[in-house]
Amino acid sequence: MYGVSIVAYGACVGAGDTLIPSVMNFASMWVVRIGLALVLTPRFGLVGYWVAMCVELNVRGLLFAWRISGHKWLEKDILNKEKRTIWRRQKKAV
Repeated sequence: MYGVSIVAYGACVGAGDTLIPSVMNFASMWVVRIGLALVLTPRFGLVGYWVAMCVELNVRGLLFAWRISGHKWLEKDILNKEKRTIWRRQKKAV
């Protein structure tokens, strides 16, 4: 699942969808990883932290798989936006 999160994050950023994936990464690390680490580390020590990290990486992979399957990231229109800007500049020049 960790590989899914890396590839899906790259696909979203490449499509111009940067805010939501960044928030998903931030929330996943701070809420899931740190939260689980705070619960597991006192009881299991360093192993508890590693378990928390593994669980968080899988949760992040599932979140990004859900994001990619929703197709909302495909609605970003960065190429057409650039074409419209160029077209407006050309139109003003004429």
